[in-house]
Amino acid sequence: MRAPDLPESPHKGQRGVQRLLNAFFYSLSGLRLAFHHESAFRQEVGLAAVLIPLACVIDVSATERVLLFGSVLLVLLVELLNSSVEAAVDRIGFDTHRLSKRAKDLGSAAVLIALMMLTTTWGLIAVPPLVHFGQSLFWSSRQRAIASLEFESARAARSAYQSCASLQSLGRTSARR
Repeated sequence: MRAPDLPESPHKGQRGVQRLLNAFFYSLSGLRLAFHHESAFRQEVGLAAVLIPLACVIDVSATERVLLFGSVLLVLLVELLNSSVEAAVDRIGFDTHRLSKRAKDLGSAAVLIALMMLTTTWGLIAVPPLVHFGQSLFWSSRQRAIASLEFESARAARSAYQSCASLQSLGRTSARR
Protein backbone atom coordinates (compact mmCIF):
# COMPACT_ATOMS: atom_id res chain seq x y z
CA MET A 1 0.00 0.00 0.00
CA ARG A 2 1.35 3.37 -0.98
CA ALA A 3 1.67 6.17 1.57
CA PRO A 4 -0.48 9.19 0.79
CA ASP A 5 1.32 12.19 -0.60
CA LEU A 6 1.64 14.69 2.18
CA PRO A 7 1.56 18.31 1.17
CA GLU A 8 4.89 20.01 1.36
CA SER A 9 5.51 23.47 2.67
CA PRO A 10 3.40 26.14 0.99
CA HIS A 11 6.65 27.97 0.26
CA LYS A 12 7.75 25.22 -2.13
CA GLY A 13 5.38 26.22 -4.93
CA GLN A 14 7.65 28.59 -6.81
CA ARG A 15 9.65 27.38 -9.80
CA GLY A 16 12.22 28.71 -12.21
CA VAL A 17 13.73 32.15 -11.96
CA GLN A 18 11.24 33.28 -9.31
CA ARG A 19 12.36 30.42 -7.04
CA LEU A 20 16.00 31.42 -7.52
CA LEU A 21 15.23 35.05 -6.70
CA ASN A 22 13.27 34.05 -3.60
CA ALA A 23 16.10 31.76 -2.47
CA PHE A 24 18.64 34.54 -2.99
CA PHE A 25 16.65 37.05 -0.93
CA TYR A 26 15.96 34.46 1.80
CA SER A 27 19.70 33.84 1.96
CA LEU A 28 20.44 37.56 2.28
CA SER A 29 17.83 37.75 5.02
CA GLY A 30 19.53 34.85 6.81
CA LEU A 31 22.91 36.61 6.64
CA ARG A 32 21.36 39.81 7.94
CA LEU A 33 19.61 37.98 10.80
CA ALA A 34 22.79 36.11 11.72
CA PHE A 35 24.76 39.34 11.78
CA HIS A 36 22.07 41.07 13.82
CA HIS A 37 21.42 38.30 16.39
CA GLU A 38 24.64 36.27 16.63
CA SER A 39 27.67 37.93 18.23
CA ALA A 40 29.92 34.98 17.32
CA PHE A 41 28.97 35.43 13.66
CA ARG A 42 29.81 39.15 13.86
CA GLN A 43 33.21 38.32 15.36
CA GLU A 44 33.90 35.77 12.63
CA VAL A 45 32.85 38.25 9.93
CA GLY A 46 35.33 40.70 11.46
CA LEU A 47 38.01 38.02 11.31
CA ALA A 48 37.10 37.33 7.68
CA ALA A 49 37.31 41.05 6.89
CA VAL A 50 40.95 40.93 7.99
CA LEU A 51 41.99 37.51 6.67
CA ILE A 52 40.45 37.58 3.19
CA PRO A 53 42.22 40.78 2.06
CA LEU A 54 45.41 39.44 3.65
CA ALA A 55 45.02 36.23 1.62
CA CYS A 56 44.77 38.39 -1.52
CA VAL A 57 48.10 40.12 -1.00
CA ILE A 58 50.18 37.36 0.55
CA ASP A 59 52.73 35.65 -1.71
CA VAL A 60 51.25 32.14 -2.10
CA SER A 61 50.14 29.97 -4.99
CA ALA A 62 46.58 30.04 -6.32
CA THR A 63 45.80 26.69 -4.69
CA GLU A 64 47.06 27.89 -1.34
CA ARG A 65 45.05 31.10 -1.69
CA VAL A 66 41.89 29.04 -2.32
CA LEU A 67 42.63 27.00 0.82
CA LEU A 68 43.03 30.21 2.83
CA PHE A 69 39.71 31.58 1.50
CA GLY A 70 37.98 28.24 2.02
CA SER A 71 39.08 27.91 5.64
CA VAL A 72 37.66 31.37 6.43
CA LEU A 73 34.39 30.71 4.61
CA LEU A 74 34.07 27.30 6.27
CA VAL A 75 34.05 28.96 9.70
CA LEU A 76 31.24 31.29 8.59
CA LEU A 77 29.29 28.40 7.10
CA VAL A 78 29.57 26.21 10.19
CA GLU A 79 28.64 29.16 12.42
CA LEU A 80 25.48 29.71 10.35
CA LEU A 81 24.55 26.04 10.70
CA ASN A 82 25.26 26.13 14.44
CA SER A 83 23.11 29.23 14.81
CA SER A 84 20.26 27.57 12.93
CA VAL A 85 20.42 24.51 15.23
CA GLU A 86 20.42 26.78 18.28
CA ALA A 87 17.45 28.76 16.95
CA ALA A 88 15.48 25.57 16.24
CA VAL A 89 16.23 24.20 19.72
CA ASP A 90 15.23 27.50 21.32
CA ARG A 91 12.01 27.47 19.26
CA ILE A 92 11.06 24.19 20.92
CA GLY A 93 11.58 25.60 24.38
CA PHE A 94 14.02 27.33 26.68
CA ASP A 95 13.86 24.69 29.38
CA THR A 96 17.04 22.67 29.96
CA HIS A 97 16.92 19.27 28.32
CA ARG A 98 19.81 16.88 27.76
CA LEU A 99 19.04 16.48 24.05
CA SER A 100 18.81 20.25 23.57
CA LYS A 101 22.14 20.64 25.33
CA ARG A 102 23.65 17.89 23.20
CA ALA A 103 22.45 19.53 19.97
CA LYS A 104 23.85 22.91 20.98
CA ASP A 105 27.15 21.46 22.21
CA LEU A 106 27.61 19.46 19.00
CA GLY A 107 27.06 22.60 16.94
CA SER A 108 29.57 24.44 19.08
CA ALA A 109 32.08 21.61 18.65
CA ALA A 110 31.65 21.85 14.87
CA VAL A 111 32.52 25.56 15.02
CA LEU A 112 35.55 24.77 17.17
CA ILE A 113 36.80 22.21 14.64
CA ALA A 114 36.31 24.71 11.80
CA LEU A 115 38.30 27.29 13.76
CA MET A 116 41.05 24.74 14.40
CA MET A 117 41.11 24.01 10.68
CA LEU A 118 41.38 27.72 9.91
CA THR A 119 44.25 28.11 12.39
CA THR A 120 46.10 25.11 10.99
CA THR A 121 45.60 26.16 7.37
CA TRP A 122 46.74 29.73 7.98
CA GLY A 123 49.58 28.54 10.20
CA LEU A 124 50.96 26.21 7.55
CA ILE A 125 50.32 28.32 4.46
CA ALA A 126 50.27 32.00 5.41
CA VAL A 127 52.62 32.31 8.36
CA PRO A 128 55.88 31.41 6.52
CA PRO A 129 55.44 34.08 3.80
CA LEU A 130 54.38 36.63 6.43
CA VAL A 131 57.43 35.83 8.56
CA HIS A 132 59.66 36.10 5.51
CA PHE A 133 58.10 39.46 4.63
CA GLY A 134 58.54 40.70 8.19
CA GLN A 135 62.15 39.56 8.23
CA SER A 136 62.85 41.30 4.95
CA LEU A 137 61.47 44.53 6.43
CA PHE A 138 63.43 44.05 9.62
CA TRP A 139 66.67 43.06 7.95
CA SER A 140 66.52 45.82 5.38
CA SER A 141 65.97 48.46 8.07
CA ARG A 142 68.70 46.86 10.14
CA GLN A 143 71.03 46.84 7.17
CA ARG A 144 70.24 50.52 6.58
CA ALA A 145 71.11 51.26 10.20
CA ILE A 146 74.38 49.32 9.91
CA ALA A 147 75.25 51.08 6.67
CA SER A 148 74.53 54.42 8.30
CA LEU A 149 76.77 53.53 11.24
CA GLU A 150 79.48 52.34 8.90
CA PHE A 151 79.23 55.59 6.94
CA GLU A 152 79.45 57.64 10.13
CA SER A 153 82.42 55.54 11.30
CA ALA A 154 84.15 55.98 7.97
CA ARG A 155 83.52 59.73 8.05
CA ALA A 156 84.87 59.93 11.60
CA ALA A 157 87.93 57.87 10.61
CA ARG A 158 88.51 60.09 7.57
CA SER A 159 88.19 63.18 9.72
CA ALA A 160 90.61 61.72 12.29
CA TYR A 161 93.03 60.81 9.51
CA GLN A 162 92.84 64.30 8.08
CA SER A 163 93.40 65.77 11.55
CA CYS A 164 96.44 63.55 12.04
CA ALA A 165 97.74 64.46 8.60
CA SER A 166 97.24 68.13 9.41
CA LEU A 167 99.09 67.74 12.68
CA GLN A 168 101.90 65.85 10.99
CA SER A 169 102.23 68.46 8.30
CA LEU A 170 102.24 71.14 10.99
CA GLY A 171 104.92 69.22 12.81
CA ARG A 172 107.03 68.94 9.66
CA THR A 173 106.78 72.63 8.89
CA SER A 174 107.71 73.60 12.44
CA ALA A 175 110.64 71.14 12.38
CA ARG A 176 111.98 72.77 9.20
CA ARG A 177 112.05 76.19 10.74
